[in-house]
Amino acid sequence: MPSYVVVTFSEPLVENGSFSMGQMATLQAISASIASGGGIHEVTGPTMPFGDAVDYQTITNETDSAAYTAMLNAIGDDNQSALITVKFTVDPYSTQAMNYATEIRSTMHTNYDGASNVTGIYVGGTTGEMLDTRNTFTSQFNAILPIVALGVGIVLFLVLGSLILPVFAVISVLMSIIWTLALTILIFQSAFGFGLLFITPLVLFVLLLGLGMDYNIFILTRIREEASKGQSLNDAIIHAIQQTGGIITAAAVILAGSLGALMLSSNMLLREMGFAFCFSILIDALVVRTYLVPAVMSTFGKWNWYNPIKRLRRLNNISEDKRNR
Repeated sequence: MPSYVVVTFSEPLVENGSFSMGQMATLQAISASIASGGGIHEVTGPTMPFGDAVDYQTITNETDSAAYTAMLNAIGDDNQSALITVKFTVDPYSTQAMNYATEIRSTMHTNYDGASNVTGIYVGGTTGEMLDTRNTFTSQFNAILPIVALGVGIVLFLVLGSLILPVFAVISVLMSIIWTLALTILIFQSAFGFGLLFITPLVLFVLLLGLGMDYNIFILTRIREEASKGQSLNDAIIHAIQQTGGIITAAAVILAGSLGALMLSSNMLLREMGFAFCFSILIDALVVRTYLVPAVMSTFGKWNWYNPIKRLRRLNNISEDKRNR
């Protein structure tokens, strides 16, 4: 799964069966520059048809037909473009490979955009495409996160009738994500030398925001129901956890086990995703929802039910002294 560097020129690369020395010199400089970079296993192209530089000034179909044919195969049908193939020493889908591809792009555009007769330089292929996807995810993630969080917060505000609880629910999901990412980086970077996949934070955010909000609604609505029956806040929390904790735990274990099965794969990318999914679901359901949420609610007391809009309040029939218990 190699990456590719395509170089386009304003002048033909081959004329009357002979290679253009100016364009070939530029291609050799580009190929040598890529080959000297970090993480490169092999570079092939018009001037390096078999991985090593050849004397393109003397090669013709008569002197070395094999090399001549291989050189022509790396030149486009338009006779003004050349293909340089790059193979990395690391997994082409890894963060390290994408960092190498970023360095290649930066070096090519910095040093050769203004080279003689060069009209364009493009980095693509497996790692190049992953790099483009990562750049898109990175640029859009910061826009997606607040929009989704705000949308979920509004829904929770309408369902729970509280201004405080939706904010804490979103924060608790972000805490689970941060813990998961930290542990994933620690394990896979130190033990396997495989960096964090760029798609993991966004997928975790969307997955946990959906699951975490479901678990939150189960628990919080049950607490509200118990409180509306006249129980004190702490009694309502204890009773709600007793009634819903087992269901939430079972659902989380089943889902975590299903997604965690990805860790059995021989592909490091799938292993990392499986671990992140499994750990994030378990810590969110078994720690955050079971211990952290009830503890914070007990601390907030009556402020759990604070709502500036009276008609959206869900506990209007509860007296003030019961909310303060």
